[in-house]
Amino acid sequence: MDLPMIIMFACFLAALGGGAQQIVAGLAGTLPKSPILANLVVLTSALTAFAMVYLGSWLSGQFIGLQRALLVAGGSLFAAIALFRSEPIASMREPTRSIGAIFLALTGKQALDAPRWLAFTGGAAIAEPLGIALGATFGSAMALLSAWIAPEMGRHSSKLRLLRIGLAMLALSVAAFVVWIGATAGG
Repeated sequence: MDLPMIIMFACFLAALGGGAQQIVAGLAGTLPKSPILANLVVLTSALTAFAMVYLGSWLSGQFIGLQRALLVAGGSLFAAIALFRSEPIASMREPTRSIGAIFLALTGKQALDAPRWLAFTGGAAIAEPLGIALGATFGSAMALLSAWIAPEMGRHSSKLRLLRIGLAMLALSVAAFVVWIGATAGG
């Protein structure tokens, strides 16, 4: 399995039970099954994933050795923190039903969530970020679209807490491994 596929799977799992998925589930439950919400999910997933992957790629190009390893490990650390954080289940109210407001809410919630930090980490780790960006977009969008299809998923985010903690521990392990490799490589 190559890195873009791993990032896609990791972003899918990291988005499950997250704040963006809860927003989509809340909106899908109160708004009619409009394809506009699905399109906004895909658009915001793509914008935020591509931005974080290319930011990670650009930043890692500025460093070599241990400094680059620390950048990659930092992305994993922020992903772990985002996964450990408890996302409260709050009922979603959208009084305006405005496309712009929904776009801003989804973009803001996804901008620094765990899947985006995983995308940043992947972009910082390799030289060609396009596959990572596509994988992160596809994985996140699949998780969010599942909440659009089945809005009741938003009520089960507390049951996904154990999965998110396991992913956080895995992200911390990756961060430690990357630092160890960077330090022993003579960076």
